[in-house]
Amino acid sequence: MSREVHVRFCESLGVQLPGATHPHVCALSRRGRFTIHVRTIRKRLRRSVKAVAQWCQQHRHDPVEHQAAALNAKLRGHYQYYGRPTNFRSLWKLYRLVRRLWHKWLNRRTRGKRLDWDRFQQLLSRHPLLYPRICHAWARTGSPA
Repeated sequence: MSREVHVRFCESLGVQLPGATHPHVCALSRRGRFTIHVRTIRKRLRRSVKAVAQWCQQHRHDPVEHQAAALNAKLRGHYQYYGRPTNFRSLWKLYRLVRRLWHKWLNRRTRGKRLDWDRFQQLLSRHPLLYPRICHAWARTGSPA
């Protein structure tokens, strides 16, 4: 498909062509049709990660059970808001960053004894973080059957 067809398709749907951080991207589906892909804007992803980092820093001495419950609530809310079928990559990126941040701030809780990645994996098996999930189904098009 040519770029002109792509541009006309996006304009007919009222979608601007993406800039560096535009949340809507017109793209080809696996079946070769044009679709609108919704992605998390980098700025919003960064803002979420920054908020989680600040929370982890302030609550690093809380019991691990409470930390895991609070982080799961934060992740669940993010997944419910941003969980679109075309946005899984951003959800997975947030999950990995939250996991790294939690390890970083748990590692700074004690003097001397380090929390290496293997011990952190054991901790994650006891107190798992929620994996990313798609909460919003594909939008139906056409007449209802």
